[in-house]
Amino acid sequence: MFYNVTEPNAWPSDESDGGTADGGHDETGDGVYNYFECFHPLDSADDAHDFSLKIGDIVGFRVGYQDNETLIGFWPSDGWCHIKIASGNLVLSDNDVYTIIGNYYMNGSIVVTENATLVLEYAFVTFTQTSSYRFNVTLKGAVGGNPRLIIENATINTNTYPLPIMLQENSTAHIDGMRLATNSYISLILYESSHANISNSTFGEVRAYHSSTLNFAYSSATMVDVDNESHLNMENANIYVFYGVGNAEAQVKNSTIIHTLGIEANTTQCMINETKPGLVTKWNFLENCSVVKGNGGFAPNVTLTNVQVNGWGFIFKDSINTVLCNSMFTWLVFTDFAKASAYNIHAKTVSLNHYSRVNATDSNVDNVELYGQSVIWAVNSTAKTTLQVQDQSVLYVNWYLDVHVIDYLGQDVPSANVTVACSDGSITAFGRTNGTGWVRLTVLSSIINATDEYPQGPHNVTATYETYSNTTTVNVNGNKQATIVLSDFIIPEFSSVLALTAALLSAASAAAVLCKSKKASKRR
Repeated sequence: MFYNVTEPNAWPSDESDGGTADGGHDETGDGVYNYFECFHPLDSADDAHDFSLKIGDIVGFRVGYQDNETLIGFWPSDGWCHIKIASGNLVLSDNDVYTIIGNYYMNGSIVVTENATLVLEYAFVTFTQTSSYRFNVTLKGAVGGNPRLIIENATINTNTYPLPIMLQENSTAHIDGMRLATNSYISLILYESSHANISNSTFGEVRAYHSSTLNFAYSSATMVDVDNESHLNMENANIYVFYGVGNAEAQVKNSTIIHTLGIEANTTQCMINETKPGLVTKWNFLENCSVVKGNGGFAPNVTLTNVQVNGWGFIFKDSINTVLCNSMFTWLVFTDFAKASAYNIHAKTVSLNHYSRVNATDSNVDNVELYGQSVIWAVNSTAKTTLQVQDQSVLYVNWYLDVHVIDYLGQDVPSANVTVACSDGSITAFGRTNGTGWVRLTVLSSIINATDEYPQGPHNVTATYETYSNTTTVNVNGNKQATIVLSDFIIPEFSSVLALTAALLSAASAAAVLCKSKKASKRR
């Protein structure tokens, strides 16, 4: 009900005057005392009949008690009592400017709309939430205005639970000198065309989506993530993990990425070479990695200038012709129909999902994870610590087999054909010896799926030259060498040399006999 000033002493219901019934009440008694409870929103939509209150406002009230239609009395008996709103959601609208200074306890969320401004200045603000993300600070509902958040030299206590600060639509944040109380965690999230200038501050994480713009200087965060078409300018910052996704643009200068710089590319082809932890003086993902986007593809335009990068990570989704070589990674992820080749790389973790495929050569990984119907074709490559092969995924393990073919006299046999057959008779490798009689073959050693490992050896290795042939058995369960002797064969070059040597020896013997005969004649 409300007090109708046009009709003195009249208290009609809100509904009878075209309003809405908001709030509620309950009562009970024990025969000695009667107990009453009532509640009402601080700011309902029924502006014609209800108060519109926010935290910090003062509202007057007077309680009247009537029993069996008999008025017992009022409290206070004369005048009004006053309540200061100290808890609940703080909602700012129109051109409100609400400033918090000193110690302040917030038992709810803060919502800034239209053209309102929230200022935290030399304040210590405690959000008394009792679970993660129960409260938040949200700037939204611009309606042609510009909701603003200004924080200067303030500390925020989230009561050990994460608290998000969300900027939506055309909202703006200027944050300088913000600190987190012990065990506090704040996520700053930018949406739409919002804008944030951050300096000399500390965050749990910062995320920029859509067409938002983030300037981040002389500050630190556990994670910074730029996505979609967002823009980031960062300098003199310390970031534990940095992510560049979508077609985001990021300029990072004179900063440190403590753990990993992660980049996600979709429907692209690229080459990543000589990418290792260390100080990066100048690097651009699109240029240095020769990135080509396919139809509907995306790749973040990340530029580093004098940035210490302590780890690299890449996510490739539906990417083709991706080549990774001579590099060190914290992690690599391949999803959907991604296809890649890796040469001489080291990674802590490699994960394949869906229908992705990787051909890995001369590489080593600490942890390998395969899911879906993904495939790794590994040559002289190892998973040092853990190997997980799930679903219908498959790992093919291959090793090098160096074969030396010689003839009966131990001479190198060039151009000999060499084949390697698995234990089931299928040919797994073939090649031809070089001028020194050697050939290196890549031999399938075992197949690993979700059920077990299936060795493909021992292997039968056969060398053939013209009509001469011989076979030996080798269990290729690692890099191996084998020598095959064509025992019934002497290479033609050696036969000719032997014949020439014999002829020369015969001629020398004949000359010696003739010389001896002439000396004998003179003596006579």
